[in-house]
Amino acid sequence: MQCCFDIIIRLKNYMYKIYGISNCNKCREALKFFSDKASFHDLRDQPISEKRIKFFISILGESLLNKNSQTWRSLSNDDKALRLIDLLSKYPLLIKRPLIERNNIVTAGWSAEIIKRLSD
Repeated sequence: MQCCFDIIIRLKNYMYKIYGISNCNKCREALKFFSDKASFHDLRDQPISEKRIKFFISILGESLLNKNSQTWRSLSNDDKALRLIDLLSKYPLLIKRPLIERNNIVTAGWSAEIIKRLSD
C-alpha cells in the first residue's frame, strides 16, 4: 500500500505543466528550473484541445501568439488574418514558449519576472 501513497505524493509534486517543443532552449531552461515538479507537453507530438487553447487565450489574449517565430513569418496573409483560436489550433507552434500552467496561473515566455511570479 505504501507504493500507492508514493505515487500520489509524486503526482501532487507535478505542479507545473510546461507546453513547448523539446529543442527550444527556453523550454529546456524551464524544465531544468522546475526539475521534478514539472511535466512536459510537446506541442509537436501532442495537440492541445481547442477548449484548452480558448482557456489560455482567455488569460493571455494576443500575448499567447509568437509573432517572432519562423512559423509566423512563413504564413500567408490569409492565415495571419485568422481568428486567434483558429490560428493557434491550426498552427500550435505559434504559441509563445514555454507556456507554463500552474493551478490557475498561466504564463508565456521565460524571464526573471515569470520565474518570480511562478515561484510565489
